[in-house]
Amino acid sequence: MPTELDPEKVKEDFEKSGLVPDVVETFEPKAVLDVAFSGEESPVYVVEGGNLTVNQTALMPTFWLTYNDPSLLNQTFIVTMVDPDAPTPQNRSLAQVRHLVLADVRINGSGSEGVALLTNSTPALSEYIPPGPPAGSDPHRYTFLLWNQPPTFDRASASASFDPAAPVGFNVSQFASQNGLGQPVAGTFFFEGPDSNTGDITGATSANNGAGMRWMSGWSFLVGVVGIVLVWL
Repeated sequence: MPTELDPEKVKEDFEKSGLVPDVVETFEPKAVLDVAFSGEESPVYVVEGGNLTVNQTALMPTFWLTYNDPSLLNQTFIVTMVDPDAPTPQNRSLAQVRHLVLADVRINGSGSEGVALLTNSTPALSEYIPPGPPAGSDPHRYTFLLWNQPPTFDRASASASFDPAAPVGFNVSQFASQNGLGQPVAGTFFFEGPDSNTGDITGATSANNGAGMRWMSGWSFLVGVVGIVLVWL
């Protein structure tokens, strides 16, 4: 279930992992973002800096927010998920890979005791793409960030700021700047490699072993004006 409110630890973990500055230049979280994937018998929760498997992350996750700032109750958010380690952590020539951009996200209900489910009622700006690190790769750092969505946010303009058919070469900080999102409010991350190469990076692992059908796996063909490009997601 949702974790205790400790934004300073989140900040420290992002810095130790190199996500600051690889994904964002600075990070001063005000709340704690929890992510849960559907499992066979029970949810699989992201343990920050822990390991998940390809099967565990096959389906779109749900999000929870732990906070003590009452102003967040009336705030609208954007959730992003990126991979800064594509195709491998040693060769990031395809980074970042855009795995999710979800706008119009709000706290569901009153958020009693400062813990609340995050929900939205509009289509994703960029649909969820399950992780699929290539065979032989070291584990990738899959990174979720929660941003304030400003009143002036325009879905059409935001969608036009990236190519929906090309998830590679995305820059989440640039996307945030172009759309007036400011700095991220919360975030978390996990490591995932190909199942045969998912080592214990930090000692933290998911408590459950979920499974699911992947709707996208491994190699994906992207058709563009210059032809067909074979890209690992």
